[in-house]
Amino acid sequence: MKVRHIIILLSSVSLQLNAQKDIVVNVPLYEHVLKTPSSSVIGEITEHFEKISENDEDLMEMAYYWICNNIEYDIDLSRNAHRSYEDISVAQTIKYGKTICSGYSMLLCEFAYYLGVECELINGIGQNYLDQKVDSSETNHSWNAVLINDEWRLIDVTWGAGVFKYGTDHFIQQIDMRYFLSDPEFLLIDHFPQDSIWQLRDNPINYSEFSNEYWTEMRFRKFNNLLYDEDFQNYLKLVENVKPYNNKE
Repeated sequence: MKVRHIIILLSSVSLQLNAQKDIVVNVPLYEHVLKTPSSSVIGEITEHFEKISENDEDLMEMAYYWICNNIEYDIDLSRNAHRSYEDISVAQTIKYGKTICSGYSMLLCEFAYYLGVECELINGIGQNYLDQKVDSSETNHSWNAVLINDEWRLIDVTWGAGVFKYGTDHFIQQIDMRYFLSDPEFLLIDHFPQDSIWQLRDNPINYSEFSNEYWTEMRFRKFNNLLYDEDFQNYLKLVENVKPYNNKE
C-alpha cells in the first residue's frame, strides 16, 4: 500500500527557495496526548482525550496525534501478498504498533466511533511523484473522511504519520499536519478516490485528467516544495538562466 519517501536530489544548480509554510501541532492538545495512560483499549484512550475537550475537531486531532505517535508503517506486511483481514485489524494494529494504510484508516474510524464522529474509509490511488503511473482500475491506498460541524473533511493518517527514507526500509515517524483535515485540492494532487464524491469538489476530475500534464506538474511542485506560485516562478526563472551556462562547450 502506498507510502511516501524522502529523497535528497542533487543537481548542478543550487536553488534557494522559500519553504512551504509549516503547519504545526496544537501544543496543548499534543501535550495532553503525550500524557495518555498506556492502554490497548480505545475507549480508555478516548476518555483521556475527552478530559480537555468535547469538540469534535479537537478530539479527532488528538486521535490523529495518538496514531501518528504510536503506529508505524509495516513495510513487511505491505509486501505480503497473502495478508488477511486479521493482519490489518484494529486489535492487531494496537497490539504490534504497526500496520499499513488500510489498517491506519480502520483505526482512525474506530477512534471516531468512540468519539461519536461519523467516519468513512476511502479507497483509491495514492500517486507519489516518484512512482510510475498506477492503472485506473487498481487501488493502492486508503484514507478517511470525517464529518465535523456538518462538513466532510479529509484525513490521511498514513501519510501524516511519517515517511520512509528513500531507498531504505527505515520509517521516520514525524507528524505532517497537512494530512489532517486536508484541503481537498491539496489532497487531490496525489490522492484519487475510487468514488468521485470524496474529491469534495463541485466538478470532480476523472482518472485521465488526474494523469494529465497539469496534475503531473502539481505532483512535481508538491514534491519539490513549489506549490506557491511565486516559488514555482522563481524556480522556472533559475532553470531558464542556467540553460545558457549548461550549453557552453
